[in-house]
Parts: sequence; structure tokens; C-alpha cells
Amino acid sequence: MYSFITNCALFLSTGILTTLFQQLIAYQGGSHPATLFPTFCVAIAMALVGYAKFLNAFKKNQSLPLLKQNLPEDEDHPKDETLSLNPKTSPQSRKTVARIVLLTIIDLSGNVTTIIGLVYSGSGIYQVVYSSVIVFAGVLAEKFLHKKLTKFQWIGIGLIIFGLFFSVVFSGSNTGSNSTVLFGIFMTLISAFLYAISYTFSEYLITSEQVSSPFELCSYMGKISSLLVTLYIFVVVMPNWGNLVSEPIEKKVGNPYLIFVTYLLLIFGAFFHNISYFSILETNGSVIIGIMQAIRAVLVFIFSSFFYCGIQSSQCYTFAKFFATLFVFFGTITYSAGETIYSKFIHSEI
Repeated sequence: MYSFITNCALFLSTGILTTLFQQLIAYQGGSHPATLFPTFCVAIAMALVGYAKFLNAFKKNQSLPLLKQNLPEDEDHPKDETLSLNPKTSPQSRKTVARIVLLTIIDLSGNVTTIIGLVYSGSGIYQVVYSSVIVFAGVLAEKFLHKKLTKFQWIGIGLIIFGLFFSVVFSGSNTGSNSTVLFGIFMTLISAFLYAISYTFSEYLITSEQVSSPFELCSYMGKISSLLVTLYIFVVVMPNWGNLVSEPIEKKVGNPYLIFVTYLLLIFGAFFHNISYFSILETNGSVIIGIMQAIRAVLVFIFSSFFYCGIQSSQCYTFAKFFATLFVFFGTITYSAGETIYSKFIHSEI
């Protein structure tokens, strides 16, 4: 029980802080969307998750397989034979590696659009709109993973959509750059859809035992993303450092040292956020994650208003946004409760 409460507290606190960190960097002019610096930090944090798991396993004197191969159980090929990420090992491992690479590209695209949405809409609106990920994930799970949605879950989806409608309609009422905020909302919706695909694809890989655990999958996705973003930075960002990095910081009178330290904090926060996320997922399941995301949405909306309302008017906590937040929150809770009721019904039937 103590461990569960600790993980939930860590998930919420790091989720709030990483969102606020990214917004602070943006206000300092240090996160031009074309640099992909925030994306690089998140990728590094994801890659480090695997090392944390390896250290834990080393203390327990256990091994952690990277990929599992579904082979017949015999003397030459035990059922739980493990494979490395070397594509030469078998046709099955090559397919798994290809799927991980595809999943990484989808996840990376979701992260990029997330940064753009966060920069243009503000962390408050972003967090509410991003809550739509549970809607997309639910629909995709029903379509591709054959998970039947209950009436409670569909009611939850309806409440979330209704709340999102209000967040869109009233998002720019207090700012002169309504089109900018709406563009941020649009990009956030795209990122939520891409992440929903990523979640569904990840669940498929894990439940079909093509990977041994979410931790290893997260780590290898982070390593591949880090490599891709590093190549991008050297090829695109470095030759245009003045236009993409120096000038935006000077234009907003940003503090380069504050930006650098905040990026380090972002890596630190994202690392523990991933640890707590996968720990809860592994021990308590996706229902609790859905509830935590809803609570996180409410808290980010409140904290972003407290810290950034004077900087960006769309961050201010108005009655319309409070109304939208309530519907998103209760919609997510209703959706998660519907999943719990369905699970209990299935177990009672068995």
C-alpha cells in the first residue's frame, strides 16, 4: 500500500513538474519547436528507465530478457528463450525489432506534436485537451485489441468530448491570439491520437509477449528516439543555431543558464515519471493510470494558472475552463470506473 501511494504521488508530482518545466523553457525562448530539445530530454529519460530496471534486477540476482521468441518448447528452443536486438537472430526477432522501430517513430511524432501544442496553447489548455488520449485509446483498443467498451466507458467518452468542446470554445476569449491557441489545441489533439496509437501498439507487443516487459520496451524506444533526435540536431539544428536557439532566447530576454538547468530537471522529472508510470501499470493496471491522468489534468490546470496567468492570458483559470476541467475529470473517472465494473463482471462470470 505504501509503495502504491508513493508511486501515485511520484506520478502526479513529476507529471505536473515536467509540464510546467517545458512551459517555462518556452517562455524563456529556449524551446523552438524545430530544435526538438524537449523531445531529446524525454527520449534520454525513457532510455534510462531500462538501466534502472537492470540495477533492480541485478540486486535481486535476476535476469531481464529483452525480447521473447514464441518458439515451440523443446530441447533446442526452450519456451522462454530470450533474444537480443540483433536482427540476425531470427525472422521473428527481426519483425519485433521492426515493430519497435515503427512504434518509436509513432511515439516520437506524438512527442513532437505535443511540444508544439504545449508551446502554442499553454500548459493549462494543453493538459485538458490532451486528456482526449483516453478517448482515442479506448476506441483503438476496441477496434484493434477487441476490447469491448461498457456503457459507463462510452458515457465517460461523451463527458470528455463535451468538456473538450468547452475548452476549445472558450480557450481564446481572454487573448488576442485566438488562432495561435486554437492551433495549439489542434496539434495537441494530433499528439493525443498518436500517443493513443502508441499505447495500443505497445499493449499489443506486451500482451503478445513479443517484449518481456513495459520497462524494456520503454528503454529501447528511448534509445532509438535519442539516436534519431541526435542525428536531427546535428544535421538541422547545429547549422541553424543562431536562428533556432540564440535569437529566440534573445528575443524573449531569456536566461540561458536557467534554460539549461530546467532541461536537466526535465530529464530528471521525465525519468521518474516513466518509472512511476510503468510501476503503476505493472502492478495496478491502466485503470489507475486513467484516474491519475485525470487528477494530473486538474492539478496542472490550477498550477499553470498560478504560475503563468500573468505571462499568457490563456493560462488563467476562468469559469469556462473550470467547467471544462470538471467534465474532463469526471468523464475520465467514469471511463475508468466502467473498465473496473467490466473487469469485476468478467471475474464473477469465471
